[in-house]
Amino acid sequence: MTRSTRPAVHTAGRAAGLALAAALALTGCGAGGATTPGATTPSASSTPTPTAPQPGATLEAGAFADRLVAGASSFTTMSVKVVDGKLSASGVMDQSDPTSPKLKVTMTDGSQSVEIIHVDGVTYGKRTGDAMYTKRSGTGSESVAPADLMRKAKGGVTKVTYEGPETIDGVPTDRYLVETTVEGIGTMQVWLDSKDRPVKVSLSGSTTSTYSDFDEPVTITAPPASEISG
Repeated sequence: MTRSTRPAVHTAGRAAGLALAAALALTGCGAGGATTPGATTPSASSTPTPTAPQPGATLEAGAFADRLVAGASSFTTMSVKVVDGKLSASGVMDQSDPTSPKLKVTMTDGSQSVEIIHVDGVTYGKRTGDAMYTKRSGTGSESVAPADLMRKAKGGVTKVTYEGPETIDGVPTDRYLVETTVEGIGTMQVWLDSKDRPVKVSLSGSTTSTYSDFDEPVTITAPPASEISG
């Protein structure tokens, strides 16, 4: 007898939200020091080099919130890994349209593994070994796409503390503690690379996401109709 995949789709919707949470993705400022073609680079004598903050320093909340939004919006695709207790998910994401992100991950919850595809507001889930996907609409995962999440956090950022440098998976980053009044976000830690992109995000100490392969090509499409039940 074929196993029902309805619970898998319910869990898939949760995982879609977790994997998109970061956000993911979630931070940074894409300004990263690039020079505009044809522009003249100021000399060191006329433009002092900014001094890095000391660990424990408090940053201006509004300006940092702007950085978070800009950085989270500076890339469209990424690889993502999310861990929340026994639940983990890894795969790829496309936030070209931050209000309707696309996601393709494999989620593991204990001994159960589920393939998840989220496209055009619909989540498709299929347990390992099952032949057909089931689908569920309206998971709300767009609310936690990196760019959208940072826009939601922006108005509620109350305090930002620089915690110091840290290397994540070989990438040099700076770690910040960001306190917000936004329900569902609360206090988060963000690790930003040299371009202020989010390499790692921890939401209220429970959900941790890591991001890599920014703007690498990804293909995320809905399963064929012949492989979707119902």
